[in-house]
Amino acid sequence: MSNANSAELIRSTFSLIMGDTAGIILLMPLYQSWLDQRLLLTLRQAWLPMLGVALFTVTAIFFYKPLMVLSLPIMLYIAVRYLQPGVSIGLLIMTQICIVGTAMGYGQFADPSNVLAFFNLLLFIFAIMLTLLYSAGTQVS
Repeated sequence: MSNANSAELIRSTFSLIMGDTAGIILLMPLYQSWLDQRLLLTLRQAWLPMLGVALFTVTAIFFYKPLMVLSLPIMLYIAVRYLQPGVSIGLLIMTQICIVGTAMGYGQFADPSNVLAFFNLLLFIFAIMLTLLYSAGTQVS
């Protein structure tokens, strides 16, 4: 096995592990909110900020890359106002749009190597996910 193939295999394996971990970290708070019957209430209350996150993310991925930064203050507002259920819904919206855009070859994460593109996307998802979920969790106490 050549050196390049080994590096690609390690990167692919690490990306799969990170993707699975991100999915668990993202979906567990959603599941807990659904069990507590807070998910639909949060969606009804926070539809406007969620729409803002979706619009800024779509615009950033498909049209103008620097606009992705503007979705982060909206996500911080959601973390403070709507706590963990709101952050989980907003992150789900943002990550799904980023994944679709990256798979189509658009956005700041697009790269000729799909493995590298999704690895960069996962690093971004982990950074915002851990920061926002921690921020929302500290608002409760």
